Amino acid sequence: MPNNDINPFYRRKTLTDINQFYGRKEEIKKVFSLIRVAESCSLIGERRIGKSSFLQYIIHPQTRASYGLPLERYIVGYFDFLGYTNLTPSDFWNLILEELSYEINDEKLSLKIEEMRKSEIKLQDLSRLMKELHQKGFQTTILLDEFEYAASNPNFDLSFFGGLRNLSTNCGLAYVIASTNDLLELYYVKNVIGSPFFNIFTNVFLGPFPEDEALELIKSPLEESCVSFSEKDVDFIFKIAGLHPFFLQLACYHLFDAYKSKQLKEEEARFRHTLANFKNDALRHFKYYWDNSNDEEKIIFAALSILEQRDSRGFRRGELEGVLDEKQLKSLENRGLIKNAVSPQTGAKPEVMVFSSAFGEWIVEEITSQRGTVSFEEWVDKVKPKGRINEAASAVRNTLSKVNPRYWEMLTRWVSQPGNLDKGKKLLETMFTGILNAGIICDFVFSQ
Repeated sequence: MPNNDINPFYRRKTLTDINQFYGRKEEIKKVFSLIRVAESCSLIGERRIGKSSFLQYIIHPQTRASYGLPLERYIVGYFDFLGYTNLTPSDFWNLILEELSYEINDEKLSLKIEEMRKSEIKLQDLSRLMKELHQKGFQTTILLDEFEYAASNPNFDLSFFGGLRNLSTNCGLAYVIASTNDLLELYYVKNVIGSPFFNIFTNVFLGPFPEDEALELIKSPLEESCVSFSEKDVDFIFKIAGLHPFFLQLACYHLFDAYKSKQLKEEEARFRHTLANFKNDALRHFKYYWDNSNDEEKIIFAALSILEQRDSRGFRRGELEGVLDEKQLKSLENRGLIKNAVSPQTGAKPEVMVFSSAFGEWIVEEITSQRGTVSFEEWVDKVKPKGRINEAASAVRNTLSKVNPRYWEMLTRWVSQPGNLDKGKKLLETMFTGILNAGIICDFVFSQ
């Protein structure tokens, strides 16, 4: 009998119990439709979006059977590259063959795999094995998690990735690869995997949940619990966590604990407890998103976060045209870090805003906090900007003098770009003047 006092939500770990997995219905259908015909796919999603949990769900025998992949025919192996920074190709295939051996119900093939694992594993030996599996009616798929670590492994050269493609093209082997970055980006930016390899993949993107799946994640775990969340609780969870599955779990975890606390009987007390603990757990993830964004993306984050606090709403795309880069806006949407939502204030066109009010608050604190003893004028005298950058520095001097010095150069360079001087200066003035003169950062989570 379940203990209904136990918190049913999870803060950090990868889910391995399929009964605790929610959502991703369309993505799961797409991946299985590709596996069924021996096609490979690249599973792309931002950090903590649930890629590892997704792979753990689809590899489970019960899941595979429910999607029409009989276990006696479809063989699936899983490998996580996290921590394996210097793995050799032979060691990699040794571990993969060990995984596959657990799935193969054929004594002769099992003995062959066992014998192969006793010595260095070569591509031609793998090719013969995969062809034999294919001829005997087996469809083999390998799930590879944290693929960035494979792409940066110095032991995995172009011949290794060429071998992966060869086994897929000629031997019926399929892959499901999970990574934060598109394989095409890994090819162009890191130049490590070779263009023929990424050409065999269909991209499947994992982004924020649709609202119905987010509601399922919030409400289903409470069905056998002594706690229930009100409609206002759900609105609060959506406000601080957006539709991001990891942050939804985190917010629900702390709100559940607040309900169980005898000291938190009032709604506002529960919300403040939840928000404080949520922000403490989410901080390093917010910092990761920020640190792994380019300057244009940081400017978008800052603009949306500060302006939303001032006006208690997001901004329609038309208001941002010609000031913020549309391509960068789309990139952040795909990463699930900004969203389009219909404003409750206007009830009109979708507005652009940061996915989480807590993330927005962190960004405002980061961009406006005062650090260091050097004034903006002293900084300008030291770096001696020239041309358009000097013109931009002069134009935004009064505004940037109160901004975190770490971002002076970033904002000055942005304003100095062609077409940005007037519009960029006006945007920065609009962003910073009111908040900075007030000398405080608004707590807008409870301003509704």
